[in-house]
Amino acid sequence: MPALVLDSSVALSLAFEEEFDAYSVRVFEAIRSDGALVPALWPLEVANILSNGVKRNRLTESDAERFLELLAAQPIEVALESQNPSTAELFALSRRHLLTAYDASYFRLALSSGLPLASKDKDLNLAAQAAGVILFE
Repeated sequence: MPALVLDSSVALSLAFEEEFDAYSVRVFEAIRSDGALVPALWPLEVANILSNGVKRNRLTESDAERFLELLAAQPIEVALESQNPSTAELFALSRRHLLTAYDASYFRLALSSGLPLASKDKDLNLAAQAAGVILFE
């Protein structure tokens, strides 16, 4: 069973040096050991953020490709379709907890799986804590 639900904010901290910290190290150690679970939108979000990072000269295309190879080598599992919420449920969660629909998908997956959430997103972490979701420390 995976160790945690991995938010793209933590995953991408490996690609952007200024965002990498001790928390990122702890998360990736847990992932290497036990794996991570991500919502279906995760690959799209990662690709989009990397593409924008290259466009804004935050990293090179070859750096982004090396990062993707590193990610592909990690035991990161995309949640099954049955584990993903409906559009109506995402809308309701995002409105109730004042989150983006993207963040609501991580929130919902952590809530339904019972796994700790690994995120650097302040609003997502606050909403998760308020709902009783365990945060990865």
